[in-house]
Amino acid sequence: MLKALQVAAPLLVHPADVVHLGWVDLAGRCLDAMPLLDTPVVVTCHGSDLLINTLGDEQQRSQIREVFEHVDLVHCISDDLRMHALELGLDPSKAFVCHFGIDTTFFHPDPWQQGIEGPADEHQRRRLRVVSVGRLNWVKGYEYALQAIAQVQQAGVDISYLILGGDSGGRLSALTAVRDLGLESCVSAPGLASRVEVCEALRSADVFLLPSLSEGLNTATLEAMSVGIPVVVTDVGGMREAVTDGVDGFVVPPRDPDAIANALLAIAKDPERRRQMGAHGRQRVEADFNITTCTRTMNEEYNRLIDDRVRQVPTQSSS
Repeated sequence: MLKALQVAAPLLVHPADVVHLGWVDLAGRCLDAMPLLDTPVVVTCHGSDLLINTLGDEQQRSQIREVFEHVDLVHCISDDLRMHALELGLDPSKAFVCHFGIDTTFFHPDPWQQGIEGPADEHQRRRLRVVSVGRLNWVKGYEYALQAIAQVQQAGVDISYLILGGDSGGRLSALTAVRDLGLESCVSAPGLASRVEVCEALRSADVFLLPSLSEGLNTATLEAMSVGIPVVVTDVGGMREAVTDGVDGFVVPPRDPDAIANALLAIAKDPERRRQMGAHGRQRVEADFNITTCTRTMNEEYNRLIDDRVRQVPTQSSS
């Protein structure tokens, strides 16, 4: 009880209209405190919390079901993730899908991509510059990406590969693959990057690569589309909800370096198609994944919760 009071205390002192817990694991740690709150509770499902952490772990699955039972709404970042939540026992009436929104005024194409100016170095124009953004962890599938990069290099394409992301248990594995594949001269993994650095890296790239083995809906992919570059993504989670194969980029099977390499080669060999894919991706994010639209959807769900709670409070008749 003391622990529950400690968790709930800040919200009891500073009452809110809605409590939104950003992770299912966090909600699991707050279960004892929820009955103390006279406030609607929302929780967000991201991907690994349902798709990875529950594998072979019935205790984790049981806790997630308990979270679903106690909260008022469950925010899923893709429809695919919503379906997995339903399979874990979520009441369909509690589920809603709202994709993460992208600030398209920040993540926008570089002017030179629109013909205003161009890079001075002709060699840089010929090189295929590939970038990935995401933590160094087995679930991101970087070893398959590195095998694909080696294949593209062996096909005679001048290629560079930049991986931006902090170590989450997979850095040494990735660096070992770089060494074993002889990619030291074309692969760099400098670690964590700021939002500005990520945007600059995406603008400088020719293609964004997501080799993941599991995703809810990858935000970095949407940021890459927003800056106007094509994407190569694995067919996992809700990625097909954002990327149309052959239009915004390519959707390839997971754990398939051959398919990744073929997609990169297709992009390398056709600069005009690369430009068109980037333009389509930008339009798609502006239409369906911009931060204004997604924020509006979230606010509508909050307001619906608040209105429902008000209607549930009995009115006191005057004496």
